[in-house]
Amino acid sequence: QAKIDKVFDVKRAQQNTQWMDSLFKHAVLSEVMAKPGFNELKNELKKQVIAGIITPLAAAQKLVKI
Repeated sequence: QAKIDKVFDVKRAQQNTQWMDSLFKHAVLSEVMAKPGFNELKNELKKQVIAGIITPLAAAQKLVKI
């Protein structure tokens, strides 16, 4: 039984750290997306990516820096 409990505890710890990572990513993304002008910039950058004016990586970096 002790071994089963240990396995459960390890699994629970892994789940908790995965949950923390997920919550962090969501919080950061929400914060960036809430900035004024984000949607307009994103739409413009999408057009530029489609037209081949800017790379997807460069566009993503610009969105992060808004």
